[in-house]
Amino acid sequence: MTLPYFEKWLWEITRFYLEALADFESDDYSFTFKNNGDRYTMNKLRTDTKHYRIQRDVAQNLLKKHHQKNKKDKLDKLEKTDSAFMQRKFTKFERWADDKIRALEIDLKEDRQKIRELEREQQKVNILGEELIELEEKTSKIKHK
Repeated sequence: MTLPYFEKWLWEITRFYLEALADFESDDYSFTFKNNGDRYTMNKLRTDTKHYRIQRDVAQNLLKKHHQKNKKDKLDKLEKTDSAFMQRKFTKFERWADDKIRALEIDLKEDRQKIRELEREQQKVNILGEELIELEEKTSKIKHK
């Protein structure tokens, strides 16, 4: 006997969640609860047991449990993924900021060096200017004599 896709999926979920609570007969797609002896089957030809379908309370409870577990797993994964993503973004930003700071420090050092050079040139020009003024004053004094 083979099951359609969704019934096979229901069977696998049922086996997973009820593994410790029921005895399974995989060849007949049947199981018996250990605590009360209730028997369920997915075999439509059997009439001696309750038919196990997705509409049954047992299946609905298992699906709710499966949904809640999947939901929790996905939320946990999203939380971990989001925090890992944010950590990567923060690390990337820190590296960018460190690089930017280093580049600005280098630019600042170069600008300070240029300012020092300009100040030296200015001092030279001032000295030359002062000497020129002195010479002009001396020549004007000589001319007035």
